Amino acid sequence: MQAWEEKHDRIPTNAIVMMNTGRHKVYPDRELFYDSDTPLDIATIHNPGIEPTAARWLVQNRQIKGDNAALVKILGGPDAWGDPLHETKPKATWFGFV
Repeated sequence: MQAWEEKHDRIPTNAIVMMNTGRHKVYPDRELFYDSDTPLDIATIHNPGIEPTAARWLVQNRQIKGDNAALVKILGGPDAWGDPLHETKPKATWFGFV
């Protein structure tokens, strides 16, 4: 995160962090989009997100207000568990985009 800030500028305190994962390029192919052979089973789907160490750093050092959480996280898929950003912020700060 610090290297990114050196190149692009400091992330403001209380910011909402938005990330373009590129996953839109494979939509509407559900298997590719959800990285699962069984995309209709919420227990098997995955979406990219902010890496746990970076998420902790953003919460502790920039007090971010939220991020563009993947819909998988909001619905409670396997990627929702163990995500420090979403463990520290209330669900009201999760923004779902599809």
